[in-house]
Amino acid sequence: MRKYIFFLFFAFFPLFLPAQEKGSNKIQKLDSIKGTITQKKDSTKTDFVPFAIIEQPPIFPGCEKLNKNLQKLCLQNQIKNYVSKNYNLKIVKKLHLKPGIKRIYVRFKIDKKGYIKEVAARGPHKKLEKEGIRVIKSLPKMIPGKQKNKNVGVKYTLPITFYVE
Repeated sequence: MRKYIFFLFFAFFPLFLPAQEKGSNKIQKLDSIKGTITQKKDSTKTDFVPFAIIEQPPIFPGCEKLNKNLQKLCLQNQIKNYVSKNYNLKIVKKLHLKPGIKRIYVRFKIDKKGYIKEVAARGPHKKLEKEGIRVIKSLPKMIPGKQKNKNVGVKYTLPITFYVE
């Protein structure tokens, strides 16, 4: 009889894209020949900021009364606990996966209003990906993140890790 151990390796991986808001769409470019800095307009605008550099992270329900640093940790822990409790492990058992570590990477955004949007997953099996997407889409509405006192969306990547014995 195979044993299945489920654990959630939880870390938010920032998407290393420039953080920008509407109205601040300039990128500095170093002119190596002249040694000067020139301003260049960037044609791509985004209202989403990576989690690693957000000034005020989204606030998970129940974390409102904590200070900013603790709110970030609370958000991470609450999402971790939510996924651990709501991921359907029966799917893993039915797939008869080979022993070893299995990872599903779920990318998502918390938009300017605190809703989960643009959920995508990559993993060793389509059913595991689909379940990861289902669980993330069911997260509760949050207080949105802020950058320069304006509501912005926040990008996340969440690895969900299983160990199959």
